Amino acid sequence: MYIRSWEDFSKLIDVSKKYAYLLVTQNRYDVWSHMKITSNNDLVTESSVTSDDDDNDSADEMPSSINVSNFYISFSKKEILTLIRNVEYERKDDRNPKERTYQILAPFEWTHVVQEKFFTETRSCCCIAFKRCKIQPQGVVYLKIEGSCKMCDSNFVGTLYNDPNNLQGDEDAAKLYCVYTGNFRYAH
Repeated sequence: MYIRSWEDFSKLIDVSKKYAYLLVTQNRYDVWSHMKITSNNDLVTESSVTSDDDDNDSADEMPSSINVSNFYISFSKKEILTLIRNVEYERKDDRNPKERTYQILAPFEWTHVVQEKFFTETRSCCCIAFKRCKIQPQGVVYLKIEGSCKMCDSNFVGTLYNDPNNLQGDEDAAKLYCVYTGNFRYAH
């Protein structure tokens, strides 16, 4: 049986279209093995999931479809390492003072770099307001960036899995895997 849309797949397993999309993209209940998918790259890179409530067909309102776009943003080793800063934090407790060093992306520098690369890759007119940026050098995910477009309520999540310090040459690229979801095809 050939499944052409999320609607067909959702009817097949008797769930909503959005939940069917979530099951497949996050490999819940080991769905990939049943569908003969080996990695995230085997999935469709751009898809559209239509919401169940199509009551509002006004021309002034945004469309009710959720668009998903997966893409990579590449940084050179030198470029990403210039954005990373080591910060020392000292707890102000008289009885038990502690010092800790952690990594952050350079304040007031990294947001416009990521926004510029986002625009170059997607040609979207969305202006992303970045909410969070976490660097975890010992974690499975090295860097995670989250943000959203306030105009169309689209969400951006960028994930860098490898530590850029481990890249071999200066020309090696650190690839930020990005997922952009929402009504970003809507004219702002």
